[in-house]
Amino acid sequence: MDYRTDFLRVTSNTVLVPITVQVPNRDLSFQTRQGVHSAVLNLYGRITTPGGVVVQTFEDVISRDFPESLFQSSLNLSSVYQKSLRCVPASTASTSSLKTR
Repeated sequence: MDYRTDFLRVTSNTVLVPITVQVPNRDLSFQTRQGVHSAVLNLYGRITTPGGVVVQTFEDVISRDFPESLFQSSLNLSSVYQKSLRCVPASTASTSSLKTR
């Protein structure tokens, strides 16, 4: 899994935090039902200040479906997820961090 985070100051007390996650399809666990290969990924994110104070959290479920005819070729590709969060940083925060497990 690869990811990228940035932050853009929108106002004097608000930042926009765009998050992009890229997961190789071969790393997903697919199940087949009626000729469709499906995978589900539960994503949990936590945005913190450099001092470790949690500014915001989010959870999303990402699903990927491929018909039988495209499944083998899709394993060589990646799935991309993007989300932008509006955050009010703590008074000492000027950046955010994202940790993976």
